[in-house]
Amino acid sequence: MSNRTTTTHHSRQADSADHSHDLHAEAEALLERLGKSNGGEEAKVLAAKVQDALEAGKEKAVKIREYLKAGVHSTEATIKERPWTSVGVAAAAGVGIGLLIGLLSRRGD
Repeated sequence: MSNRTTTTHHSRQADSADHSHDLHAEAEALLERLGKSNGGEEAKVLAAKVQDALEAGKEKAVKIREYLKAGVHSTEATIKERPWTSVGVAAAAGVGIGLLIGLLSRRGD
């Protein structure tokens, strides 16, 4: 990966981590407020459900992140092993998308 691509990739990861952390912090704050409130049994049940959902969400996020990392590594390896094939596939995809856009824009006329 070039330095620019690497920088962009790391910047996106940092943004994603920041959003994930913000969401987690907000959920934790909500749980804390629910726990301190005098809402009774219903509030405690709701807090437990939110906590369970938060934990399940964390687990899914970790699995998704691992899956995406594996996909990125696989793609990078394929591009390094067969750079010209990768260029050809990208060019063909670009031509296909361009033709599709051209056809769709003519339908509107």
